[in-house]
Amino acid sequence: MKKILATVLALTMIVGMSITAFAETQNFDTVVDAKQNIEVNATYKTQPTTEDTTPVYSVNITWDAISFEYTAASAVYGWNPTTLAYDKSVDENEGAWAGDPATISLENRSNADVTVTPTWVAEEGVTVQPVISAAVTLDSAVGAGEAGANAATTGTITVSKPTSGSIAAAGKLGTITLTITAA
Repeated sequence: MKKILATVLALTMIVGMSITAFAETQNFDTVVDAKQNIEVNATYKTQPTTEDTTPVYSVNITWDAISFEYTAASAVYGWNPTTLAYDKSVDENEGAWAGDPATISLENRSNADVTVTPTWVAEEGVTVQPVISAAVTLDSAVGAGEAGANAATTGTITVSKPTSGSIAAAGKLGTITLTITAA
């Protein structure tokens, strides 16, 4: 039995090794340090870019307390026993306004120039007005920083004590309105 099995195995091996194979002939004696360069290419595609140049307005406004003090006019009266009345013995002093100027700080964070215009509306019956600086134009934040970087631009409006007029009692003098428009 061993002989038969060995013979079958030997025949199977012979049949399995007799498969035909084809190969290209290469002369290895002449192929020394063979290199082949393969180019790798890429394409570059740009997307069209557009900037939305629609103005976007953003102005930060901060302010100090705005308060002034009025000292009323005064006179000194003395009793006159002859006339039995008070006589003015010292001339009247004029009333006076006191107080430090207040600052309204403006910061333009917009992509467009703006003008900030202050207006004064007095309370009913009030005839005095603080001194308010003129309108301020602020450049846009686009390219306003160092080396053309975007940066907010700033400005101030100053509110100073009234230079004339008087009041009879403490209270609200009026309102400052800031109007922001495109420059």
